[in-house]
Amino acid sequence: MAQACGLRLMYKDKLNVMESSSIGMGEMLVDGLNNGCEDFFIGIGDTAVNDMGMGMLYALGVRFFDKNLNSLNPVAKNMIKVDSIDASGLDKRILDTHIEIATSLPLTLFQKNSFLDKRPIRKGASEEEILELEKACKHFSKKVSEFLGVSEIDFPYLGAGGGVSWAMYIFFKAKISNSMELILSLVDFEKQVKDKDLLIITENVNEFNGENSINLARFAKRYKDHIKIIFLQDEDYPKLKDNSYIDETYNFKLNPILERSDYEKEIRSMARDFIRKKLA
Repeated sequence: MAQACGLRLMYKDKLNVMESSSIGMGEMLVDGLNNGCEDFFIGIGDTAVNDMGMGMLYALGVRFFDKNLNSLNPVAKNMIKVDSIDASGLDKRILDTHIEIATSLPLTLFQKNSFLDKRPIRKGASEEEILELEKACKHFSKKVSEFLGVSEIDFPYLGAGGGVSWAMYIFFKAKISNSMELILSLVDFEKQVKDKDLLIITENVNEFNGENSINLARFAKRYKDHIKIIFLQDEDYPKLKDNSYIDETYNFKLNPILERSDYEKEIRSMARDFIRKKLA
């Protein structure tokens, strides 16, 4: 999803969460349908949108109207204006597909750990706009639920992608998975680690506190209790937070003029040095 409507597609000073839309996500789905896709694995995260999937649904043929039956542009600020919904133009092919969402953030809609707490700030929202978004999102959730004839729902992971996860779940019964768990199942990670004694990993922990490495270590120990996890830690970045899954850390410092293509080679060399010292 970040490739369709992600934060890194825009300059920070150009972010405007109230004008944001997940329509690009919907266009990717339509393109997949046009190319015969029947199974969708969708990574949701690092987005610049907060429209509860309004744009994604619009790209698939759903239309939204205000109280005067004027068609609404599918952007976040217009969620509050939705009075009626028409899904007669929905691309019915999407209903015959299997959709699995991968996300690492257990964000709710309006409960504790809500997607409205801090995420909109990263997407350029002011404090006033966050209050507007909360009111608009609750209104949109109510209108969509009434239209579908279902009760309003809210649980962890539905808030991912600015609420797109919720829209895909409530409209298309998408399965929601932890991103790390899904990827590891697809690469048969259990088979890869079951006969190993040591796992060496590294990550820039500057933004997400090493969450990927911690999750990877957690799954490795689920599959093999006594596997030893070593984390290579760059001295120039924040330190990995304490956890029960990483057995040991090894500090290193990369040459500042190192070419990006040489990073893996350099880190592998450090890992070998670490092992030799341990075995000496």
